[in-house]
Amino acid sequence: MHSGDRGLDLALLQRDDHQTLMRHECGISDTDLIERYATAAAAHRVVGDQEATLAALHQAAAYCDGPYLPDYDVPDYTLSDDQQHWQHYQHDILHQLARLHLDRATYQAARLVAKKMVHLGDEEPADDDLLADIYAALGNPRMAHSYRTKADAAR
Repeated sequence: MHSGDRGLDLALLQRDDHQTLMRHECGISDTDLIERYATAAAAHRVVGDQEATLAALHQAAAYCDGPYLPDYDVPDYTLSDDQQHWQHYQHDILHQLARLHLDRATYQAARLVAKKMVHLGDEEPADDDLLADIYAALGNPRMAHSYRTKADAAR
């Protein structure tokens, strides 16, 4: 298919034996939005505005849906570093959001965010500690002990 078939002439740059998709300054991707909201959350945290931090983290978390760029990984141009970056970045945002909910005593919200975080994978002992704290706050000592034991074993 020729790029003109879909109106992409200005978006595609032909170089030797490959084409590069050029981003338009008006284009915004999910990863752009995650970065925008995570940056805003960090700025709000610095000035101590918990409400704004919470809102910005919720906005960022809305776009944390799993692996990014999975379909473009080919032998001569691997994107595994980019994929790992975005997995860690999303994980960190969700961890921060769950911890903030826990600190604010909104335990069910913390549990839901933590479940989404675990679903992304890339678990760390700090995640198990967070889950132990959440389940302890929810009054489930059996689950809290299970996650605390898992965290301790991973250290």
